[in-house]
Amino acid sequence: SVIIQANQDTHGAHPASFTRFWTFNKQTGTAITLRDLVGGNTVHLRTVIDAAQRSVAATIAERQQPAVDLGEMVTEDALTNFVITNDNTLAWPFSQAALVPSSYGTMTISLPFTSILAALQTTQARQIATIPALPKPQPKPIITPVPAAPAPSGSCAQACIALTFDDGPGPYTNELLDTLDQYG
Repeated sequence: SVIIQANQDTHGAHPASFTRFWTFNKQTGTAITLRDLVGGNTVHLRTVIDAAQRSVAATIAERQQPAVDLGEMVTEDALTNFVITNDNTLAWPFSQAALVPSSYGTMTISLPFTSILAALQTTQARQIATIPALPKPQPKPIITPVPAAPAPSGSCAQACIALTFDDGPGPYTNELLDTLDQYG
C-alpha cells in the first residue's frame, strides 16, 4: 500500500492538503480495487460499504457534527482505492473535503479485518494480507429425550404433584381428587 500526502501551508490563508492512496499487486504493478479485493462479489462489496458508512457516521457523531447523507458520499467509487495497515485493517485516509464537507475535517475510515471477515474470504485478499478464516459453526447439541417418569406409587419417595387452590375448591374439585386417587 502507498499513501501520498501533501500539505500546503500558506501561513493561515487557505491552507490545502490532499491525500492519495492505493494498494498494488507486487507482481503486476496494477492497483487493486475494493471490487478486486472482494472477488467482484456484490454482497461482500455492500458489506464493506455499509461498514464504512457506519464508521463515518460514528466519527461524525463523535465530533458532534450534523448528520449527512452518507449513501451519497461513502460509495463504491469513493472506496475504490484503499490501504492495508500493519494492524490488519482496511483504511481510507481521506483528506479534508474529499469525502465529507470541509468543516468536518479529515476523515479516515478504518475497518478491522475482523469486522468484515466474511467479505475478505477471497483469493485476492489472501494473496495480499493475512486473512483469518471464518470461525467454524458450532455443531448443534443433540437433544436426548427425557426418560418417562415412573408410575406413581402413592408414596412421596417418588415424584409427587401438589395441587393448590388459591380461590378455594371449585365445583369439580372432588371429581379431580377422586380421579387422582384412582390412578395414584
